[in-house]
Amino acid sequence: MSDRLIFEADGRLFGFQTASVYKILETERVYFLPGQSKPVSGIVTLSGEPVAVLDTFALLSLSRKDLAEADRTETEQDTRDFHRIIVLKDGEKVLAFDIGSAEVSFVLEAREPVEGDSAAEPQPADEASPAEKIEVQGRDIEEIDWLPY
Repeated sequence: MSDRLIFEADGRLFGFQTASVYKILETERVYFLPGQSKPVSGIVTLSGEPVAVLDTFALLSLSRKDLAEADRTETEQDTRDFHRIIVLKDGEKVLAFDIGSAEVSFVLEAREPVEGDSAAEPQPADEASPAEKIEVQGRDIEEIDWLPY
């Protein structure tokens, strides 16, 4: 297992390797791209350059489980068009994934201590390790291989 940025969708956990995560953007708008087709939901600009945004829910055939308009609280109504965009980069290839308003967190791989490295010393038993601070509840994390896109 490697370090991963994780999010939950449709009751499942998904992750991207953190080495690929370039930025996380929050926006109210993803711009329409003429001629776009699913799973492309539009574009965002990053440092003046357009970046294609994929609809992660459509790409993975997931349900958004949106609440009916009448059942939404005022806060939910204000955030229904909110987009959290995970921008991934590998060399010159840049691609973004829209995960809606899903929260993100990180799971860090446990590392073996390196002799002489005080930062790698084991934590005392009464302190939680980073993986224990993230509620993954023993569930599998499905890694998204984004490079084929």
